[in-house]
Amino acid sequence: MRAKGLMVCASRQHVGKTTSSLAITSGLLKRFQAEMHVSCNMQPTHRAPQKVGFIKPVGQRHVRVGPEMLPSGATEGLRVDKDVVLFKEHFNLTSCEYREMSPVVIPNGYTRDFLDGKIKEDDQIHAIKESYASIEAKNEFVVVEGTGHCGVGSIVNMDNARVASLLGLDIIFVVNGGLGSAFDELALNRLMCEHHGVKIRGVLVNKVKPDKLDMITEYFTKALKRWDIPLVGVVPDASYLSAPTMVDYEQLFSTKLLCGEGQKLSHFNQTTLVAMELSSFIERLHNEKHSKTLFVTHASRVDIILGFIAHGAVHQEMWGAPWRAGLILAGENQNQLDSALLATLKDQSCPILHAPMSTYDAMLQLTNYTAKLSALDKQRTTAAIEHYEPHINFEAVLHEA
Repeated sequence: MRAKGLMVCASRQHVGKTTSSLAITSGLLKRFQAEMHVSCNMQPTHRAPQKVGFIKPVGQRHVRVGPEMLPSGATEGLRVDKDVVLFKEHFNLTSCEYREMSPVVIPNGYTRDFLDGKIKEDDQIHAIKESYASIEAKNEFVVVEGTGHCGVGSIVNMDNARVASLLGLDIIFVVNGGLGSAFDELALNRLMCEHHGVKIRGVLVNKVKPDKLDMITEYFTKALKRWDIPLVGVVPDASYLSAPTMVDYEQLFSTKLLCGEGQKLSHFNQTTLVAMELSSFIERLHNEKHSKTLFVTHASRVDIILGFIAHGAVHQEMWGAPWRAGLILAGENQNQLDSALLATLKDQSCPILHAPMSTYDAMLQLTNYTAKLSALDKQRTTAAIEHYEPHINFEAVLHEA
């Protein structure tokens, strides 16, 4: 009998666990719908659509969902992991309630409260088990997303391996593209699984250089044989899927756009610091196509800001394409922006925002930033699923032996 759920975990941060979970959920939905149609052809009786549920038992980065989704009397909104919102909205998971999909959320101060005895371990276990059981009862299959690598959550005794053990689930591991380092990271996570008696159902290698696909497939399969673990997929890298938008930068800098709301979901493929003379900046814009460049300059550089704005019409004429660049104005105090300039910016279509920090700190954060999928950016989410799904072996994903 096929198990009704599995957990997706990562070997470390930023390896594509959420994207892989999205693709697995999408593929399973299609698979179960196909099975339903075959069954209906054999027995022409009405059957309810088969469904795939989703739960993230332990979450860290959270958002609030509206009071209308809470029991009557609630006014503040329910706190849920941000990935829960992404899955529920993208797949329209009507068989899953928000309160069940994110049973344990760890905001600031949670770990201290746990260590002080204000939060009980048994309460966490009860919330996770009860939520999973409810979702499992209403769905054909449940995709369970872990939080980071297998050790994440250990401080509150709810690491991923233990959660999988509590729920009786196998794990699919997502590892970063490569061979030696990816396998080494997997080996460490495997020890946590062994400690809790959790089986690894398979491994998915992500973000592999396209010219290395065959090599990684061959040798990762050989390496996994020592543990009798199958390789369930090898996904080629697609850098455009991680290209950030201004929505991402609003979250990164805890700020809002000054203008360009209509282009807040435009993607940027490079970031350039502008600290040069205006004439050099304009010359560069005229000689190079920068339709998807994010420029960064100090808020005091009014000349650069006005030059950026003026280039919009010029870019269309020179390159035959709209000016899709973005601009981040760094500076500890937004009061550095002249009121007349702010009034001018309000009418601009290109996205511009203020980052309340030095230019150096802004560039440092931008350089180290990894964009995540969001419920707001449906286009990128769909593109990511379409890229990943064909590379996953769903027979291996569902195989229990």
